[in-house]
Amino acid sequence: ATRDFVSQDVGVLATQVRSSFLDREASVVGIDYHWKPSQRWNLVAQWVGSEIKERGSPQRDAGLQFRINNEVAANWRQNLYFVHLGNSLQLNDFGYLERNNFNYLRYEMRHRITDLPKNSRYRSKDWSYVASTRRNEYGDTIFNALQMSRTSDTSDGGSEFFSLTALSAGYDDRLTRGNGKVRLPAKLALDFNRNWPRRNHWSFSSSLQVGQTGLQGLSNSATNLFVQPTYHVSDALRFNVGARIFLQPDWLLWRAGNLLGTFHGRQASLTAGLQWSVGTRHELRMKLESIALEAKPKQAWRVQANGRSLPTLDPLRGFSLLNLGFQVRYRYEIAPLSYAYLVYSRGGIDVGDNGGDSLGQLLSSAFSLRDSEQFLLKVNYRFQL
Repeated sequence: ATRDFVSQDVGVLATQVRSSFLDREASVVGIDYHWKPSQRWNLVAQWVGSEIKERGSPQRDAGLQFRINNEVAANWRQNLYFVHLGNSLQLNDFGYLERNNFNYLRYEMRHRITDLPKNSRYRSKDWSYVASTRRNEYGDTIFNALQMSRTSDTSDGGSEFFSLTALSAGYDDRLTRGNGKVRLPAKLALDFNRNWPRRNHWSFSSSLQVGQTGLQGLSNSATNLFVQPTYHVSDALRFNVGARIFLQPDWLLWRAGNLLGTFHGRQASLTAGLQWSVGTRHELRMKLESIALEAKPKQAWRVQANGRSLPTLDPLRGFSLLNLGFQVRYRYEIAPLSYAYLVYSRGGIDVGDNGGDSLGQLLSSAFSLRDSEQFLLKVNYRFQL
């Protein structure tokens, strides 16, 4: 239910789910509020509450979020965002909730620049400056963050993005699956993406991320590099092939209880795609993704009551993972807004001990996976009564 009051509007959404099989009853209510007192200011807020009865006494909790937007001056904007999610709040009968037991406060200032020289390689630049903090309900600081980023449209028709992020030391309260919080050091992260527009038959996209992922400092930062060229045979037919290399010399993983392990992780992936529009009624698409990952053990750690991790001699085992997904889809337009689809798909996953194969050998082995294979015929026909 919604109601509009010119400069304000209010909405209410309520659900109730009953499952006798699970002995569960879930009631969730959300209230939305939007207020725009002037052209420069607006407020968006939401409150949500849940009551879950499941094999015992009910659990009740609530959450709220609000965002205040303000246009400071021409090309300058700021916003303040806050979210609180109670420790027992559950939205799975209402919507997706990444986590509860969470408090997040964020302030952002944005500056858009469009009056650039004619000979500049950029058409526009959007700068963003962000300060934020994250805490749980028990008062533990997950981390504080400062970030500077820029999104740009280039003069050649492409786009560019980069960000530099600094995270304070803090606690990961979810890594050990309920076996204590883990103290993590301060971190730095760099992210860069570039998309080049089509020139003749080619277009390109690439990304690079560098940042810390574990306990052992800046010198053990992870590197994630992705490159994807696309070949345009015509406006109706194009191919793309992408390759990713992800190196994590300080990959921190939970093993059991309060035991953590640092691994040297290496991952390679290969993607490919085809899109072909044959006339106005036929379309053929193909997608492929193959992933190979290996992790070699480096150091075991035991998490102490204060969150500090101490090195131990607990044994660690390396592992490898292979994954394949492949699909070919043909679509035929039977009539306006009515289609027939013929789909072939194949895929698989394999997890095992690290047997010493190289990353290239593992990636090649992934193409032999055939855990599932199927043909699907689907007809979607639109008619009127």
